[in-house]
Amino acid sequence: MEILEKVEEVYDNHIERARYRTTVEIMNKANEVIKNSKSPGIVLAKPVVRHDEEPEQKYYEQEKDLASMLEDKIQSLREEKFKSIAIIGKTKEECQKIKKQLAKHTNVNMKLLDDNEQMNPEEVAIVPSYLSKGLEFDAVFILSSTIYLTYVKNCTSY
Repeated sequence: MEILEKVEEVYDNHIERARYRTTVEIMNKANEVIKNSKSPGIVLAKPVVRHDEEPEQKYYEQEKDLASMLEDKIQSLREEKFKSIAIIGKTKEECQKIKKQLAKHTNVNMKLLDDNEQMNPEEVAIVPSYLSKGLEFDAVFILSSTIYLTYVKNCTSY
């Protein structure tokens, strides 16, 4: 085996699995999602030992119920002095739909982020998942078009 292949193997098997800016609870939830994806070759993450609250998962039948809950949670997080809050959707189109529905049912100050756009801590960032890697937030809501919510508090990176 050539040296480069060995380095790539070590990188793939060790470094890529460790996530240093997250918690055990978040990584356990992420691994559940990874296991359910049934995608071949996906490696489960190994978190560095740091604990916090278990991420919450909730299903909503009505968009207005989800919007109301989000508005209440965001207000509560602001009162607790959380500065950066994000809502993450799968695609840009899904994020546009999320923004439209939240604007219809709430008074949340929010902005849909595009490539290379600066975040404003006064606004809740709505971010497509492909743009969220490497961004840091104090709290994250992950939404899908099936009106499914995962809420993660105190995460320093998603």
